[in-house]
Amino acid sequence: RIFPMRKLMLILLALCLAAIPCLAEGTQNIDYDFGDFTMSFPEDTIGDVAEEIAENEVFFTIYQDYDESKPFLKNLNGTWNSTYQDLTQMDPTATAQQILNSVVVQFTSYGITVSNPTLLMAALDEQDGKPALSIIYSTDLDYSATGTDLQMTLYTLQGIVSDESFGTYTFTISTDDIEGAAPLMEIMDTITWND
Repeated sequence: RIFPMRKLMLILLALCLAAIPCLAEGTQNIDYDFGDFTMSFPEDTIGDVAEEIAENEVFFTIYQDYDESKPFLKNLNGTWNSTYQDLTQMDPTATAQQILNSVVVQFTSYGITVSNPTLLMAALDEQDGKPALSIIYSTDLDYSATGTDLQMTLYTLQGIVSDESFGTYTFTISTDDIEGAAPLMEIMDTITWND
């Protein structure tokens, strides 16, 4: 069964006693056209957008509450690859567990100690009418071995959308406070496909 991404993300928003909308009243928003899709965010948003979208490379990053003095910043980013995957034929839980396992390997290769990797949710979903896989997982990270004094629980929310016309986009929210990720979730929910 396919559920709208907005409904799944409301599960998380329900955890917030007083979520503050990122697309706040009085704030001017811009619609940014990435080619295959358009996304809206406040004009004072701090982030990075690549000049060209390269396969398997992050092509945009949007930061929430940007403060360069902090060792970690909540963010939303996007990657793309040209491979189409029929998400409706995948087992959401098994696919999400494979993704989580590969994330643990990647962190470990960077010298980051990972413990308690936990898959919190995996479901077939939709984003603006296209099938999507929505997953949420957490990992406890210790950066001490890399020379950084940082220990944290990282929550990762991913929406993976695949279509024969454009391949596969993965949108990832990384946060140390899942209850405070509402502004980034709202931005991700503005994605509309340009076909």
